[in-house]
Amino acid sequence: MSNLSYSHSETYKYELDTLIVLHNKDVIYPDSLRYVVCKEKNQIPLIKDNKTVAEYLTLGSDKEDLKDYQGAIVYYDKAIGLEPKNAVVYHNRGLAKYSLQDYRGAIADFSKSIALEPITSSSSYYNRGLAKYSLQNYVGAVADYNKSIALEPHAPLILIEVMLK
Repeated sequence: MSNLSYSHSETYKYELDTLIVLHNKDVIYPDSLRYVVCKEKNQIPLIKDNKTVAEYLTLGSDKEDLKDYQGAIVYYDKAIGLEPKNAVVYHNRGLAKYSLQDYRGAIADFSKSIALEPITSSSSYYNRGLAKYSLQNYVGAVADYNKSIALEPHAPLILIEVMLK
C-alpha cells in the first residue's frame, strides 16, 4: 500500500497496487479501481494476485467450456490488464462476446487482434466475418472471409453462402 492519507472525517485512502478482498467477500482489482476509502485503517486485508496472462487465458477458456461467457470475459479483461498488446487475449474475448451475441463488441476485439498481429490473424478475420454476418453486414463479412482465406488458403473453413443485394 502507498499514499495513506488522513482526512477530517477519519477516513483513510489507500492507493491499490494489489488485489483486495473486503470483509463481505467482494473483490476489487487494481485495474478497475485505483482507490478505496475505508473508515478504519486495517479494515481491508490485502491479497496479492500473481496470476500470469497464460493462467488467465486458461481460466477464461475453462469458463467458456462451461458456457460462462461473462466469467470468461472477466478473466480475459484481467489478462489484457497485464498484457494489453496480446492478440490472442483479444481474439478469445471476441469469441466469448460473440457467444453472448455482443457482435459489435466481438468485432472490436477481433479488429484489435488483427491490428496487433495482422499477418497471422486468419482466424480473427474469419470470426470477425461471422460477427459481421450476424449484423447483416454481408459485404464486410465476405471481405473478412476472403482475407482469412488469403492468409491461410489451406485451412478448412466453413463456407457460408451469402446472397448480396
